[in-house]
Amino acid sequence: MASRASAPPPGRNVTAGIIIVGDEILKGHTQDTNTYFLCRTLRSLGVQVCRVSVVPDEVATIAAEITSFSSRFTHVLTAGGIGPTHDDVTFEAAAQAFGDELKPHPELQAAIKALGKQGWEKLSLVPSSARLHYGTDPHTGRPFKFPLVSVRNVYLFPGIPELLRRVLEGLKGLFQNTAVQFHLRELYVAADEASIAPSWLRPRPTLDAGLAWVPTLTGAATTIR
Repeated sequence: MASRASAPPPGRNVTAGIIIVGDEILKGHTQDTNTYFLCRTLRSLGVQVCRVSVVPDEVATIAAEITSFSSRFTHVLTAGGIGPTHDDVTFEAAAQAFGDELKPHPELQAAIKALGKQGWEKLSLVPSSARLHYGTDPHTGRPFKFPLVSVRNVYLFPGIPELLRRVLEGLKGLFQNTAVQFHLRELYVAADEASIAPSWLRPRPTLDAGLAWVPTLTGAATTIR
């Protein structure tokens, strides 16, 4: 089934869990930049990221994490494990998580053929209940040649950082929560955090905000979110 980007139902508590897939991340061979981008972008869309997990290229492990996350969060975003090689198993894991079969999708087969990609047929094998989301490339203004695949509330993003960014930017409407807008204020204090902390223990009006201390060698930055 194909779909266009559309905003989720309005609500204050829209949450997300992120699953980063890849042995190369766990082994320290590749620096993970996707987590930072996903968290920052989702927060700008009014979505609270509650958990990030990094898992190896193992079907059972990925499937178990998808099952866990999908029952706890509004949205689940995976990154990585999508491609033509033997270790690209995210589609298979998503199918296992929801008891689906892997089946060739005619639209994906046509897209791969149109791209002239030899040996990429594996990308057309997706869970039987998968949906396809077609967005617009923010850099070119043209429709994406290959859609984002989702299964229920799980969105399966590519792991290549440049590609992931383009896909998320082109499909922001899938995650936009117009009921919430997060704000950030920072106060830099030239003092040791231990000397400041007691003042924050005094009673004060309840605020719908989080308070974080970011200590440095020269002082502390107090961040109110």
